[in-house]
Parts: sequence; structure tokens; C-alpha cells
Amino acid sequence: MNKRLLDDLLYCLSEDKVVVHYFKDKYCLFLLQQCIKQKTKIQALKQGPMAHLLQKPVIKKWLANFGNQQVSPWMIDQLWEQDLYHFTLTLGSWGGQSHSWQQTCRKGYNLVLQLNFSSQHDRYLRHLSLSQGNQFKCANHPIHEYKQTMAWVRLDVADDLSEVLIEEVQNDWLRRAIYWHRLLSDPEKQDQAQSYGFVNWQKLDQYVQQFIAPLLPIWYEAMLCVTLEFINNTLGAKRIYMYEHETGCILKQIGRYAQPPKSLYTKLPKQFGFKLTGQMPNFLRSEPFVMKKIKQHDKLGKTLWHFLNLNMEEMKYA
Repeated sequence: MNKRLLDDLLYCLSEDKVVVHYFKDKYCLFLLQQCIKQKTKIQALKQGPMAHLLQKPVIKKWLANFGNQQVSPWMIDQLWEQDLYHFTLTLGSWGGQSHSWQQTCRKGYNLVLQLNFSSQHDRYLRHLSLSQGNQFKCANHPIHEYKQTMAWVRLDVADDLSEVLIEEVQNDWLRRAIYWHRLLSDPEKQDQAQSYGFVNWQKLDQYVQQFIAPLLPIWYEAMLCVTLEFINNTLGAKRIYMYEHETGCILKQIGRYAQPPKSLYTKLPKQFGFKLTGQMPNFLRSEPFVMKKIKQHDKLGKTLWHFLNLNMEEMKYA
């Protein structure tokens, strides 16, 4: 997106923080809310674009309460869990430099959504790290200036806010915390923890067990769920794209040894109901560099994208 649109979005939308509560599979509630706007027959859900959600045990158990009847929007709240993870959501920016270095498919800027750890986490961190958690950060990435960013998403937004391309889903913190934990778990290295910036091995071990390990299975779904909620509820966009893994690597010029985890651009969008398509975001069609890359790739194989339409009426006929 251009700098003016980015600045306008940051000016209109940015707050100091937005509190986020997440529990495993919460994304199912958001997606069901898009399908169930009024009394809806369960059979219609089974034939709809989010039918895959009905195979999840938690949704099966919920639907069993209603037999083969109907569900109303208020019933979705019954899926709310009490075992919550707490975060804050902040906004940032990315771009203005070489788009190959900053891994965007076109010149310009991205809006960044940063999912930051809770205050409870940060209080423990002060007793663990001698360098305010710098062991877990990458300063070259779009993390918050002073909050501890667990994960982030970069968004390219159409000028008319009708479409959004999710450029990147990523975290450094969890991965690096596991790295340090494994390295220092060697009994011969545990006494060296302080030389690596930690108070001691015991505090690092407790930190990983309490704050890091529980997030490993859910951070990616939490980040994408928060992103879809923001795109839908705040930006008002309904047409959302993600790269297919190979397409993203080509358009963002990511070399073989720097590629992101493939599951983030294969399994994750499928989990949320994105459909694989050859249709690209309309706002990229006027970008000569993008179209040149696509034409080059299409000589070898079809360029693919993951697409999710949150417009309920259009979803019925997708």
C-alpha cells in the first residue's frame, strides 16, 4: 500500500493497546459467526463453505445439543472457553525500502499487527533476562518498540479497503526461547546461563514451561484469528488473500534457505477455510513487477493463492 493510506490507517485505528483473549479453536467461533447471522439449519451448515469446522470435536459436541435442528447466533457464545491466553494487539508499519529485502511483492508499505505478551509474562521476564528479553528478539523485524511481541502479521491493503493480502505470519520469540532452552538444558551448560543473559537455568526452564510451551500449538491460529477479526471488523474488508507457499517465495523473492515454514502457507489457511485459487488480488494487477513475475512463473506452473471471502451471501455460491 502507499504511505498515505498507511498513515491514514495508523492515525484512525491505532490505540495504545487492544486487549485480546484467546483459547484454542476460538477462530471457529469467528468463522461460524460469519455463517450464522440468523436461525440456520444445521444441514445448511454441513453444505456451506465452513463445513470443515463441523468435523472438529468441540463443534461436533456443541451441535449434538441441537439434534438436527437449527442454531441461532446467540448459541455460538456457548463455545466460549474459560482457559484463556491474554495478549495485547498493537499496530505498526513496515516498508519504504527495497521490496526484495523487506519481502513484499510490490513496492510500498505494509500495515503490521503485533500480538504482544501479557503483563504477567513481562513481569516474569524482568526476573529472567538480564537484557529485557533481547535474546528472543530480532531487531530487523516489525516488532513493537517496547512491548514484547509474540508474533505479527504484515498486511497489504487495497486503496479502497475492499481486499487485503496477508503478506507474512511470523514469530521469532517462541522459536528462540525453545532454542535457548534446548541449548542450556545440557547439564554441562546450565551453569553458563548467566553468560547468555539469563539469571539462571532454573528460571529459564520455568519460563518455557509456563509461558512458551502452551503457546507453541496455538500461536499461529491465534495470530491469524486476530488478523481476520481486525480485517473484517475494523477495516471492513471481506476478500482476504494469502500466498500459496511457492507463489509467496517467488513474488517476495525469498531464497531457498530463507523460506518460511511451509505449513503457515498450506495447512494454516486450509484450517481457516481459505480456498486454493488461481485468482489473484485485483489491486496487484496494476503492478508491472508483480505481473512480470507471475507470467514468468506461469510458464512453469500455475500461480496459486489462498482466498477467503467473508461476505456471507457470496460465500454460499463460492
